[in-house]
This record gives sequence, C-alpha cells and structure tokens, in this order.
Amino acid sequence: MTGRRWWLAAATSAPDVDQVRGLWRAARAAGEPRWYLDLIARIGRQTAAGPSRAGS
Repeated sequence: MTGRRWWLAAATSAPDVDQVRGLWRAARAAGEPRWYLDLIARIGRQTAAGPSRAGS
C-alpha cells in the first residue's frame, strides 16, 4: 500500500493514541495536506476515546 491509504490504514490499526500521533507527525513531515492530517487526527481521537466511544 502506498501514499495516503497507507497512513490511514496504519492509524486505524495502531494499538494506542501515541502511535497514531507518531503517524500524524510522519505524515505531516511527508507533506500530506491538512485535510488528510485531520482524518488521521480523527482516528487518534477515536482511539483515545476507547472502544465504547469510538463511534460517537
């Protein structure tokens, strides 16, 4: 998997919010656009909320 799809897949499967933050920083360093970084951040917020609140 390459490009943007890779970042989202990695963020979605990350076991904790710290790993999602690291992926966000790496995507930012790679020059991904703000709207895409916002998608990764949303996954991070859902991960931080835990499984009971992830869909809200």
